[in-house]
Amino acid sequence: MKGRLIFGLSLMLAALALVASAQMHQGRRIVTPRLVADVAAVQPGRAFTVGVYFQIEPGWHIYWENSGDAGLPIRVTWTLPEGFRVSPLRWPTPRRYTESGGMTAFGYQDEAMVLATVTPPASLSGGSVVLEAAANWLVCKEVCLPGAAKLQLTLPIGRAESSPEAELIARFERAVPQPMSRSPIRVVKVEWMPQDARRGTLRLELAGRAAIQEFFPRRVKGATIQHGGVKISGRSILIPMELDARETIGDAVSGVLLTERGAYELRAALGPAFAPVASESIGSAKPAPAESEAREERDMPEAMPDGSAVGGTNWLSLPFRVRGQEERSHSLAMILLLALVGGLILNVTPCVLPVLSIKVLGFVHQAGEDPRRVRLMGVSFAAGVLLSLWALALVVIALRAAGEQIGWGFQFQSPTFVVVISTVVFVFALNLLGVFEFRSPSVRSRWLEKPGLVGAFFNGVLATTLATPCTAPFLGTAVGFAFAQPGRLIWLVFTAIAVGLALPYVVLSWHPQWLRFVPRPGVWMVRFKQAMGFLLLGALLWLLDVLGNQLGVEAVIWTGVFLLFVAIAAWMIGQLEPHLSPRRRWGTWGIAAALIIGGYLWAFEKELQWREARALASETLATASADEIEWKPFSLADIERRVRRGETVFIDFTADWCWNCKVNERVVLQSEAVRRKMRELRVTAIRADWTNRNPEITQMLNKFGRSGVPFYVIFPAGRLTEPITLPELLTPGLVIRALEEAGPSRVAGE
Repeated sequence: MKGRLIFGLSLMLAALALVASAQMHQGRRIVTPRLVADVAAVQPGRAFTVGVYFQIEPGWHIYWENSGDAGLPIRVTWTLPEGFRVSPLRWPTPRRYTESGGMTAFGYQDEAMVLATVTPPASLSGGSVVLEAAANWLVCKEVCLPGAAKLQLTLPIGRAESSPEAELIARFERAVPQPMSRSPIRVVKVEWMPQDARRGTLRLELAGRAAIQEFFPRRVKGATIQHGGVKISGRSILIPMELDARETIGDAVSGVLLTERGAYELRAALGPAFAPVASESIGSAKPAPAESEAREERDMPEAMPDGSAVGGTNWLSLPFRVRGQEERSHSLAMILLLALVGGLILNVTPCVLPVLSIKVLGFVHQAGEDPRRVRLMGVSFAAGVLLSLWALALVVIALRAAGEQIGWGFQFQSPTFVVVISTVVFVFALNLLGVFEFRSPSVRSRWLEKPGLVGAFFNGVLATTLATPCTAPFLGTAVGFAFAQPGRLIWLVFTAIAVGLALPYVVLSWHPQWLRFVPRPGVWMVRFKQAMGFLLLGALLWLLDVLGNQLGVEAVIWTGVFLLFVAIAAWMIGQLEPHLSPRRRWGTWGIAAALIIGGYLWAFEKELQWREARALASETLATASADEIEWKPFSLADIERRVRRGETVFIDFTADWCWNCKVNERVVLQSEAVRRKMRELRVTAIRADWTNRNPEITQMLNKFGRSGVPFYVIFPAGRLTEPITLPELLTPGLVIRALEEAGPSRVAGE
C-alpha cells in the first residue's frame, strides 16, 4: 500500500512539473518540454544519452541551431552533479519554413529533441543523481513567443537498463546527420562569385552518387547568409552571402546535406576564394591586435620559402619537393616489377598469415600425392588470386570512372564488406576446428582438410581478400602509380600483384621435391589443423574490432548473434550423410538458409538497424596524458595553418583494418625514444584515420602517389611544400632521424 502511494505521488509530481514547465498562450499549452534519458538508472562510468524533448502545438514551430533569417535557436544550460561530463548538443535534421515577410527559417514542428551524451564518473555515492537543464527557445506561428523552463530528472544509481523513453530518444538519434566521413557526397571545388565588393554567391561543387535534396547551412563567421536564396543547382550548392566589412571571413562553411540516402554533415574549407576580399578588409578596418595575437604574429614565419599564398585544400596543388622519396619517375617495367615483389612480400604480412597457415596444411596433405594433381591445385589457387584481383581492378576502374576517390583496401571501409568477410573467416575456422564438414548436394569433398580444385580456388580468393588491407614495401609505389593511370594499366599492375601473391604456392606445387621437409600425414595433423582454426578466430577478432570502430560496440554484439545462427546452420549442413535422399538434403539446406536469413534480419535489421547506425566512438581524439603523444584530428586546412604559423607536423595515415599500421604505432610511434623526441622538438602529431572514407585523406595520399596505408609524412615548420616521407616499415631510429631533419617547431603547438 505504501509503495502504491509513493508511486501515485510521483506521478502527480511529474504531472505538476509538466504543467509548470509548459508554455501557455491564450489558455493553451503550445510547448511542453521534458528532460528524458535512455536509461532507467545511472551506472558509474557508463555513458548514456539525455534529451530535451519538446511537444509542440500543431501550426507552431521552434528553431534549429541556425534559425535562418529570423528566430532564435534552442539553448540548453546543464547543471550536473560533480564529476559528470556532458557532450555538445546533437541536432536532428531540421525543416525549412517560409515565415511572414518571405524570411526563411530552419526548425521543427509537432515535436523536437536536442540530444547530448552524459558520462558519469567511475564511482558514485548515494542512492540517486539529479540532472538539471535550463532550456530557452522561441516558438512562432503568426506571432513569436519566447519560452523558458528549468527541467529536472532524478535517476537512481544502479545497473543501466533501457528506460521507457529509450525508443523515443533512438528515433531522434537516427535523425541526427551522419558524419561527413560516411557521406556519399564530397565537395570538389569551392568558388566565390562576387556580385559587388561585398555581396556574391558561394558555390560548392559536389561529386558523388546520391541525389541531393536540400542543404541547411550553419552560420559563417564574417558573413550574413541570405537563407532564402540557398538552393541546389545540378551538382552544386549556391549560397548567397554578404560579407562583413569589419570581420574577416571564417575558414570554412558547414551544414547538413539532405540526400536520398539520408542526412550527412558537410564541411568545406573556404580557402583562397576570399583572400582578396580579406586583404581589403584588413587594410581598411583592422583593429589593434590583442597581446596574444601580436605575439603569435611575431612568431610567424615572415614568408613561405615557396612564395605561395594558397589556402584551404588548394595548397595540395602546389609543387612539392619531397624528401625521402625518389624524385625520378619509374618506367612501366619497373612498376610491374615492384608490384610483383610487393605481392610476394604480402605473403608474410599479418593480414595473409591466417590463410598462409591453411595453405601450409594443404601442402601437408599434398605430400606424396600425384604430382599432376598437386600442380593443378597450385594453378587453381593462383586462379583464385588472379580472378579476385581482376575483379577488384574492375571495381576500381568503375568507381574512378564515376568520379570516386578510392585507395588500396577501400572495401574494408564498408561495414557490409567487413561483416561478409567476417562470416567467411568464421565458417573456415569452424571447419578447421572440426565443428562440421561440408557435404552439399553436388560437392562431397572436404574443402579445407583435403582440398580439391574448388577448395584451392576459394583459398586463393580468401588470401586475396585478407591481403588488401595490408600494404608492403614496393607495393605502395606500384599501387599509387596504378590508381592514377588508365584502366588497362590498373589491370596490368593488379595482375602483377596477383602473380607475386600466388607465386610461392605455384612454385612449390610445381616442384614437389621441395616439400620433403613436410612430415608424413599423421595424428599431429589434427592438432595442427585445430591450431590453424584458432589463428583464423584471431583474424575474426581483428575484423570485429574494425566493425566496432565503424558502427560501435553494439555492432560487434549483434554480429556475434548472427554468427551464432551461421554456426548452427553450418553444423546442420555438416551432419548430412551421403546416403540421405536428395529431398532430405535439400530440406536441411533450406532450413539452414532460413536460419541465416532470419538471424540476419533479427540481428542487423531489427535490433542493430545498421542501415542507419552511426559510430558510437567520438570522431575527436581523446587528450593524451603527459607521457603519451597527443594526436589531433586530420584537416587539410588545419595542417596548412599549423605549418604556416611555424609548427612541425607529423602525420600518421592509418586505419583500424590495417595490421601494419597497428604494429608501427605500438612498436615504433609509442616507443619512449620517439615520444621523447617529439616532445623535445615540440612536434604536432596528427592522425589521418582512414578507417571510414575520408575524401581529404584520400586527396593527400594521392598527392604523394599513394593509394593505401600505412603512410607517414613530416611537414617542417614553415615549409609547406618540402615534406619528408617515411617508408611503410618503421624503426624508432628512422623516425627520430626524420624528425631531426625536419627540425623543431618555431612556435608552441596549440
